[in-house]
Amino acid sequence: MGGAQVDFTASFAEVYDRYLVPMDFAPHATRLSERVSAIAPQSVLETAAGTGVLTRELARILPGDVGITATDLNEPMIALAQSNLHSERIR
Repeated sequence: MGGAQVDFTASFAEVYDRYLVPMDFAPHATRLSERVSAIAPQSVLETAAGTGVLTRELARILPGDVGITATDLNEPMIALAQSNLHSERIR
């Protein structure tokens, strides 16, 4: 069977963040962060943070004194999230 061979060289986390986040997860992150903001939390624990789409929205919308802790079991996903987040209050 002939044809061009295509090599997949990007990490899943990068592909997820580049394509799936804008297409599917970003609108939900915006709505969810608005709901979280409405209850005026003192701190937020985010589980299954992935590449940080919700974490970024929370950091954008919540007051600066609200602590945010983001976790994920997938190390490449959380590593990409950390590289994209530029906030001292996010752990």
